[in-house]
Order: sequence, then structure tokens, then C-alpha cells
Amino acid sequence: MDQNPKKVVVLYWTKYGSTRRYAQWIADRTHADLFDVSTFDKSLLAEYAVVLFGSPVFLGRLRYIRFVKRNWGILSTKRVIIFGVSGIPPDDPRQEKMFQTSLPDEIRSKVTCFPLRGAFHYGELSLLDKMLMSGPRIRLQIEVWTKRNQEARERMARFFSLLDWTSEAAIEPIVATIDRISENGGPALGTHETHSSW
Repeated sequence: MDQNPKKVVVLYWTKYGSTRRYAQWIADRTHADLFDVSTFDKSLLAEYAVVLFGSPVFLGRLRYIRFVKRNWGILSTKRVIIFGVSGIPPDDPRQEKMFQTSLPDEIRSKVTCFPLRGAFHYGELSLLDKMLMSGPRIRLQIEVWTKRNQEARERMARFFSLLDWTSEAAIEPIVATIDRISENGGPALGTHETHSSW
């Protein structure tokens, strides 16, 4: 077993691929081990000093955060970084609320959280997810019918096209945090590095 005290692992759960893409970029840049959390042997957590966990956001909550909650006993002894992937811009105030509702105070105060923007393609959504998106779709359609202007039609067309906001540049604050941890223990636990207002 590798006893390297700076060993890093990136765990993720993905639904449509954006979270996996970010996890791969982070692992590549930091030379971290990479695992889909659904196939990860949690007994291996003991080998790592730094654990990153990535999850898509679904209905305003981190989708697979129960892994962190169920394994908090061992994770609480490590540096934990959580990145949530959604269609919401990282500087949107709803990001902070998402982390607050997804993580109990005890955990949230001891982890570093980063919001990342993913991708959205209506055509690839599951039937259930399309049903959940019917409200915004109907509101857009009503706007097209009532306003009858080019801007409304363009927004409707974007809704049905691929919107991909993923960007390798977005992981820079995460990579910098891991570098600082590797160099000197890193930032205080519980910081939210991408939002000074948090």
C-alpha cells in the first residue's frame, strides 16, 4: 500500500458526462488517481491524504453526496474538496445555497467547495429529466407565442441545442488548491475559494 501522505484521489459520479470530464481534467493535471465512485472500494480511502469528490447537481442538490456523508468518519481526517457541476454560472448566489442544502454544517465547515458549470442538451435527457424540465420549456414557448420577437425565438432554439459550458480553465482554482496542499498543507478547511462572498 502506498503511504505517500500527499496522495490524491478524484472520485466522481456523472449522469450525462460533464462531471466525468472535469474529474478527468483534474486527475490529469494533478496526477491523481481517478475512480467512478459507483465502482470505488471505499476501504481504499485510507491510502489518500486528499480526496476530491465531484457530483452533478440535480434539483438544486449534489446528486450523489451520500457517499461523502456515509464515509465522513474517515473523510473527516483528510483534506476534502467537493466540486458540483450544474448549468448555473459559478458566481450565481444559488450555488452557495446548493452547497448549504446538500451538506450538513458539520461537513460543509470542513471541506472546500467549488461550483463548476457543465453542459445541457435537452435531446439527451432521460424521460424523467425532460418531464422535470417541462416547466422552463413551457415558459419559453409561451414567451415565443406572446412576444413574437427574435430574442425569444433564439432562447427557445438554445434550449433545444447543446449548451456546453465545460472549460478546462475552470479547474484552475482546484488545481491551485491541490498544489498548495501538496506544498504546505494548503488553505484552511471549509473555504470556498471561488466565491469571496461566501
